[in-house]
Amino acid sequence: TLHLLCQTTGCLASGGGLAAEADALFRKSLELAAATPREVPALEDLARLAQERGRAALDPFDQERHYRDAITWNKRLIELRPDHHQALYSLGEIVCERAGREFARAGVSVAQPIEAAEPLRDVRVRKELREKFLNDIEEGLRYLERASASERGFERGEIRFGMLTQLRLILCETEEEKQSVLHAFRSHVGEVGRRM
Repeated sequence: TLHLLCQTTGCLASGGGLAAEADALFRKSLELAAATPREVPALEDLARLAQERGRAALDPFDQERHYRDAITWNKRLIELRPDHHQALYSLGEIVCERAGREFARAGVSVAQPIEAAEPLRDVRVRKELREKFLNDIEEGLRYLERASASERGFERGEIRFGMLTQLRLILCETEEEKQSVLHAFRSHVGEVGRRM
């Protein structure tokens, strides 16, 4: 029942004009999920739907609220299935989306090759972004590494891993820190190459 309700909510939410009905159904889905915390298909649907709502939200507060919901559902999935590939990937993807939007708002470009990424020169902005996102970015990289290890040929995950590595490089404060991040990136790429 919960799985069907989540799917119905997703259809309504994507329909545009039925936002109030979709929101009411989504809240009902949350209530049911609390009562049935071990129903994996429903948690998958809730996580996906919350992430889609986060992407679509225009208001930053709503966006953050939906992303937090998606994080909660994905972490619950990982508690049930530690190698749940999609949940691991989604957690890394959410960090990438949230951080990417904040970096863009701060005028930071990530359109450069990894090896050419340089720390942000504006120390104040770098410090603000570092305080807000450093731990999230590192956690996102760990989730994407786990997702990559659980499925071969996972190109989407490798793209997100590269994007998060760029964001991490932009936040570096020393040359040693930058070299450490680059070393971790090269090691990950090498490991992925060996598995393929």
